[in-house]
Amino acid sequence: MLISVVSPDLSHNCLGRAYVLAQLIEQNYDVEIVGPKLKGTVWEPIKDEYEYKGVETGSRVYQFPFAVPSLLDRISGDLVYVSKPRTASYGLGLLATIGRDRPLILDIDDWETGLVTDTDGWKRF
Repeated sequence: MLISVVSPDLSHNCLGRAYVLAQLIEQNYDVEIVGPKLKGTVWEPIKDEYEYKGVETGSRVYQFPFAVPSLLDRISGDLVYVSKPRTASYGLGLLATIGRDRPLILDIDDWETGLVTDTDGWKRF
């Protein structure tokens, strides 16, 4: 069985979480790491650990949708394991499983909105 781990960005430290998940999974299954490369490269500390299946998307939000078909082509696992509830990972994972007999697991490692809404402005709002 092949498991696709989807990261929201292969160019950033969020790849670290996908890397840890892949290490745990590869003890029992084949694994691949897929995701956009918003800065065009793979995150330096672990760039040589896997043969990452990434697509250069550019750093602008409007550029991401153009890369979605290429990213979906790279997700070939029997199960999709998504790291972080973000559009670039969870949204991509949902698209990769719609209409296919392919389960999806979502890994939430921290409170994503809490990192934004804990500012004083949000508290007052």
